[in-house]
Amino acid sequence: MAEAATLAAAFDDEVSRGLKALPRRGDAPLSHEHELARWRHCQKLADSVSHYASRLPPSAAVPRILKLGRELRARREPRCALSACYRTVLRLVPQPTADCHDSQACMAARRRVEAIFGAAACGLAVTTGRDPKLLAGASVDRVVDALDRFREGVELAAQWEELYWLVNNGAVHMRAAAGLLVATGFAQRALPFLVFASLALDSNPTFGNAAYLPRRLAACKDVCECCARMGAREEAARFVERFWKKVDELEELYKLDPLPPPKELVESCRNTRAGLAVLRLKYGAEVARNSADLRSLLETHIPADDSRIEALVEAFLERGEGEASRGPIPAEKGPAFDMLWSLAQPLVSKISEALTARTEEEALEGTRGRN
Repeated sequence: MAEAATLAAAFDDEVSRGLKALPRRGDAPLSHEHELARWRHCQKLADSVSHYASRLPPSAAVPRILKLGRELRARREPRCALSACYRTVLRLVPQPTADCHDSQACMAARRRVEAIFGAAACGLAVTTGRDPKLLAGASVDRVVDALDRFREGVELAAQWEELYWLVNNGAVHMRAAAGLLVATGFAQRALPFLVFASLALDSNPTFGNAAYLPRRLAACKDVCECCARMGAREEAARFVERFWKKVDELEELYKLDPLPPPKELVESCRNTRAGLAVLRLKYGAEVARNSADLRSLLETHIPADDSRIEALVEAFLERGEGEASRGPIPAEKGPAFDMLWSLAQPLVSKISEALTARTEEEALEGTRGRN
């Protein structure tokens, strides 16, 4: 025990000195001499990790190596973090067995998932650093490989209820990486990962809390926008209805509690309903085509007129790009446009009256000034 403590202290000291000596990356590219010095310092850190990883027990080495990996990523050194830290942790921490769910297995799963996420994030950073617009086919494949690693980590973390936060982190990573594919025209390859990230947030009861409903709604929006880019609006509508039922189930579950649900949860459910109502309006052709259903949807879940206008305008935006669809209004969106105009017309009239009054006041002030 004393020997392990001595080795751990020596490792901490060596890593601290190595990080202080490591040149920081700036926005401007480093000169050849600085780049060479940086590479040598990274190599020294990698040698230190390799040296102490073989001598320290995993319970002492792995947390320190993961911490070093996070610090290297913060310094924009993904290559060093990947080779020196995360691959070492994956070698030290074996894959937990499915039938073992004690505290040690949970901790091993946590460490392994953190290493998987770190390795995937480093690989993604290296790829986007070389090719930020994913112009090369190999770059797209590497992003997909990183998404596969994130999915592997989420699947492992989902086996332990107490590791819900890692499931959430993995879903965030997947949505960000898949967003790169969607933005560069590879929506079809991104869709399975976006769907997985959204469904992963159904895997744990903790995600029924008020704090996670906005994140689940955002994940649902990502899936719908990706489907819309592929022309699969019906699939987007079905996904919205699925999440709507999930919110129904959540509210029914809280009704079983003799105590009233927290105000935060009630407010979060209401806001989630409003967001889903917008998605229903945008992707649900049947709702947008039927005037009675449309009015009922808006009056029930979006009570304020200004919010209704915002929701109706959102229905005419395509692909989440913030640009309204051009050309004539589609027939199925006729009732939505009529309702938008009925809500907006009083505001337009008020704006027109205010502008007219302001113009008259300015003209009167100008006349007085000349007199």
